[in-house]
Amino acid sequence: MIESVGGRVVADRYVLADRLGSGGMGTVWRAWDHLLQRTVAVKELHAAGGGSEQQAAMRRVLSEARAIARVTHAHVIDIYDLVEFDGGLWIVMELVPGGSLSERVRSSGLLSPVETARVGLEVLSALHAVHAAGALHRDVKPANVLLRADGSSVLTDFGIAALSDHTGLTGTGGVVGSAEYMAPERLRDQPAGPASDLFSLGVTLCFLASGQTPFARGDLTATSFAVAFEPPSVHVQGPLGDVIEQLLDKDPAKRPSGAQLADALQSIVDGAPHTVQATLRHPMPPARTNRRQRSAAGANRRRTVITGVLAVLVLLGGTGVTAYVAGGDPGSGSPNQPGPTSTGLHAGSRVDAVVPVPGVRGRFWVFSGSEYMVIEAGADPASARRVSGPAPIAQ
Repeated sequence: MIESVGGRVVADRYVLADRLGSGGMGTVWRAWDHLLQRTVAVKELHAAGGGSEQQAAMRRVLSEARAIARVTHAHVIDIYDLVEFDGGLWIVMELVPGGSLSERVRSSGLLSPVETARVGLEVLSALHAVHAAGALHRDVKPANVLLRADGSSVLTDFGIAALSDHTGLTGTGGVVGSAEYMAPERLRDQPAGPASDLFSLGVTLCFLASGQTPFARGDLTATSFAVAFEPPSVHVQGPLGDVIEQLLDKDPAKRPSGAQLADALQSIVDGAPHTVQATLRHPMPPARTNRRQRSAAGANRRRTVITGVLAVLVLLGGTGVTAYVAGGDPGSGSPNQPGPTSTGLHAGSRVDAVVPVPGVRGRFWVFSGSEYMVIEAGADPASARRVSGPAPIAQ
C-alpha cells in the first residue's frame, strides 16, 4: 500500500502527499495514515538551533502538544499522534479541508458583525478549553483558524506555542507569532497569559470585520512600536467595534474576561447589543480626563519605558543626548543645531520611546522622531554600543 501511494514515509506509517503550507515554524503535509487507512494532516516542526537548545524545544513541544491532545472540543484541532522521526518532531492531526479564515476573507469578502461575533464565540470557547488545560496558543490569527465543511471554526497550529519560551520568543531571537497580532506584553518581554490570547482574538475580529488589522505599519519595527505604544485603529463601527477596542487595551488586567467577552459577543449574535456596555465596562467608570491629564499620563508611561536605557544612551552619546519624554516640541533643545553624537542622534534629540528587540536580550529599538536605531547593553554598562541606525522608521 505504501509503495502504491508513493512519497516520503514518516515512521513507517504516514505517507506524505502534497504540501498544504509552510511557515517559519513548520511545514504541513497532507498524508495517508497507512495503519488506520485515513487521510490526516502532518506537521513537520522546525525547531531552531541544535544540541541542548533543540532538545529543550522538543521537550516544550511534547509537553504542550500532550496538553492540547487531551482537549476534546469541537473548535480545537484533534491531535492524533506525536512522532520523533529523522531528527525532528512531527505532529499528526485532523485534516480540515475547508481553508482558513484569512482565505475566506480574501475569496468571499468581509464578515458581517453577526458572523464575526459568531466566529469569535467559537474561537473563544476553543481558547477557554486550551487555557483550562494549562496551555496558551500565542498565535491566534485568521490563518490559524480553519473552517470545516459546515462552516464552523477550528483553532489550529499549536506547535508555535510549544516551541516558544516563557517570553514568547524563540531561542535564536526570532519573533514567535505575527507582530501585528501579538499582545504588547509579549513585545515588552513580560509574561503572557490567557489575556494575551484574547488580545490576538481582538485583532483577528477586527480583520474579519474590516479587512484591516489595528497596528499594521508595513514593517516589523514600526508595527511592533504601534502594538506596544500606539492606540489601535479600529475601523469597525457599533457594538462590535466597542468589544474589539476593549480587547486591545494595552493593560492585560483591563481587558474583558472570557466570560464577559462571551456575553458581549452573544448579545451581538442575538441582536441585543445594548448589553455590551454594561457587560464590558466597570460599574463605576473612571472620571473623564482632559487633554493635559491624558498627555501627562502618556508621558509617565513613556518615561517608565525608557528609564532603564537612558544610562546606555548617555554612555554612547554623552550628556548631550536628551530624552524628551513629556511631549514637548520635537524641535526644542539647543538652538545652535549641534552635530551628531556617537549614537548617531543629534545632541538634544528627542527620544520618543525605547522598545526591547524581541528575542535579543539587552538590545533595544530607540525611536526619535521619524528615525530609529538599535543599541545593545551587555552585562557591563560600559560595553554599551550602537548596533545599527539611525534609519527612517518607514524604511
